[in-house]
Amino acid sequence: MYKRGISIIEIVVSASIITIAATFTVNSLIIYQQLAQTNVEKTQAALLAEEGSEALQLMRDNGWTSYIETIPVDTPFYIYWDTTAYATTTTEIASGDYIRKMIFSAVERDDSTGNIVESGTLDTDTRLYSIEIFPVNDPTDQLLYTEGLLHNVYD
Repeated sequence: MYKRGISIIEIVVSASIITIAATFTVNSLIIYQQLAQTNVEKTQAALLAEEGSEALQLMRDNGWTSYIETIPVDTPFYIYWDTTAYATTTTEIASGDYIRKMIFSAVERDDSTGNIVESGTLDTDTRLYSIEIFPVNDPTDQLLYTEGLLHNVYD
């Protein structure tokens, strides 16, 4: 006659299956949380870069010679809101948890085509700008890099 009930082997197998399932679930939640945090950081970096581009356009609109031409090329600068307008400084400034570094580069054009080239005639009415976003706690971890052209369209 067989006895009905649960043997020790069945208990060990069941406990092992439950432990494996719980471990998988916990690890999945940890990975999900890390991916969600990375997504938040990248979204915030993208918004800071967009705001930087818009600030440069606003500065351009308020006067190319007063704002844009005063920023030296190939020199990192940082923008901030001084309660009335955007301003620039060469002193590193954090925007919340991030550093937004910007650099202007000179733009040169081919005389015959007007195309942008590496070596040609300097276009004083155009600047290439780059924006880099870094976390304050790790300024070597570049979260985002973008660049664009800024044109003197009003003068």
